Amino acid sequence: MEEHPTLLRLPQVVERVGISRSQIYRYLSDGRFPKPVSVGDRSIAWSSIEVDAWVHARIVERDREPAAARERCARMTKLLAAQAAGRALKRKAAKNETEPA
Repeated sequence: MEEHPTLLRLPQVVERVGISRSQIYRYLSDGRFPKPVSVGDRSIAWSSIEVDAWVHARIVERDREPAAARERCARMTKLLAAQAAGRALKRKAAKNETEPA
């Protein structure tokens, strides 16, 4: 990331983040993209540091997802194993009840 911010106009932002102009504005309206600053009567620009931070946050988010997915999978596997063990015990108990002594 840069040490000193520069202001990026929309074409530079599009190139820097790799998403379309319309997607940037969609994210902006949802509050999921840095707000631009006014640089004139009819001109806006984005802080390069904020845009870079947004990109970095997407990378961090991506890297967290596999770990979270593995954790969910491990919990689900344990749950399913416990349920299967419980069903096996019930079947064994039912079988023992029906056998003559």
